[in-house]
Amino acid sequence: MIAAVTGGSGFIGQVIVKLLIERGHTVQALARSDAAAQFLESLGANVVRGDLQADDNLDRLCQNADVMFHSAARVDMSGRMDEFQRVSIDGTRRIVAAAVQQQIPKFIYVSSAGIYTPDNSGRAYCADYSPTVPRHYNPYGIAKAAGEQIVRELCRPAGVDWTMMRLGFVYGPECRWILERFVAMMDRKQLVIMGNGRNRMATNYVDDAARAIVLAGLTQASAGKIYDVASDEQVSQEQFVNAIAAVLGRPPIKWKLQIGRAHV
Repeated sequence: MIAAVTGGSGFIGQVIVKLLIERGHTVQALARSDAAAQFLESLGANVVRGDLQADDNLDRLCQNADVMFHSAARVDMSGRMDEFQRVSIDGTRRIVAAAVQQQIPKFIYVSSAGIYTPDNSGRAYCADYSPTVPRHYNPYGIAKAAGEQIVRELCRPAGVDWTMMRLGFVYGPECRWILERFVAMMDRKQLVIMGNGRNRMATNYVDDAARAIVLAGLTQASAGKIYDVASDEQVSQEQFVNAIAAVLGRPPIKWKLQIGRAHV
């Protein structure tokens, strides 16, 4: 099988590439920089130099591919919406259009549980019943929800099978977001626990998340499905945040944010 991959040098994408190659599949991976190209080549991927923001070589990336794994995105919980628009939304539109033009049979979109609308029902978020209208302060979720809509709108008329993989909180080696954001927020004493902290987190170790994504791409039964991807770990928000703090040599997080106030 020939798999096309975007975001292959990223946190999750590199594990997707490794798993595919380990299973004997050919990987065509998009690389925007020399460093990304060299890294992907070291994994055994066939590199296509290009950029989702400029249509560069996207058709060549998709040529002869049996499945597209689209994991490239702006990964951040904050930032200007125009940045998410340019990378995650417009970039998704370009790669889906290229996949459709090259008649790739299957498109796997790496989405996020961040698209779900926060509520006070106490129920776990689920594709079966949870609304997907991210709040205005969640540009990452807004961009991922828009990407899902683009995949549906462009793939359905072209007869391209699609699958959405809504990931919970992904962690593991090479997770720069945790190192860059959590450390800075901890040191500025800005990291707080929301509510009482006893709520269970939908965590994903990066290898497990990548296995789920690859399995969806290799399984015909996943066509037209939306999957909520999380591990079976029983870990609360407070446990997870303070485990990260301990690993990073920081003290436990004591501040908890309730409705309208914060307390220790």
